Parts: sequence; structure tokens; C-alpha cells
Amino acid sequence: MLTHRLDATGPFNWLGSARTLEENLTQTMTERLNGVGLEGRELKALTRFVRDGLRPVVQPAPKEPELVAMGRELFNDATVRHAEFEVDRAHRSVLSRRLGRLSRGTDREQ
Repeated sequence: MLTHRLDATGPFNWLGSARTLEENLTQTMTERLNGVGLEGRELKALTRFVRDGLRPVVQPAPKEPELVAMGRELFNDATVRHAEFEVDRAHRSVLSRRLGRLSRGTDREQ
């Protein structure tokens, strides 16, 4: 959740179609959830809760920091993130086996 990180971060939502958090909440309730939305004090109260009332989640230390680091590296790798090619089965299989060995602590180059 974006707890305590929403101030002045608009536009909101994937398409950037809501200029404010209030607009985004209203769009979500009425368009995506097919509801009637909120007005006045209720909308302000919900907005304040989403913006200020949620507490940040404290993340525990990962049990397998090497896997987390590998995942972060892959996620941030521009060639992986923006790849416009299909990974062949052999490569997927090798990567899958290697990640499996890492998660079991048995990784060694073969």
C-alpha cells in the first residue's frame, strides 16, 4: 500500500485519469465497482483514511535474502523488463531449475 506516500503524487490510477485522490476513489467506486460513490463528509473521511490513517507495513527480514536480491535484480534488469521476445523452453527450464536449487540451498554450477 502507498501508506503516507500519496500526497502530491497525482494523477492517480493506471491511466492517470484522476487528478486527485478523491477523484480516484470516486472513479473506483462508481466505474470499476458500479457503486453510487460517496459525497461530502464521507468522501473526505475515506480520503483522509487512505492518505493518513493507514500505517506502513513493517516487512520482516526475508528468509532467503539471496533469492530476494536475485528477484530484485531480474525485476530491475531493463533487458528482462522491456523484453519483446519469447524466452525459449530450454532457458525457462534452466532458470526454473536454478531458482529451485537456490531456494533449497543447493545451488552449484554444473
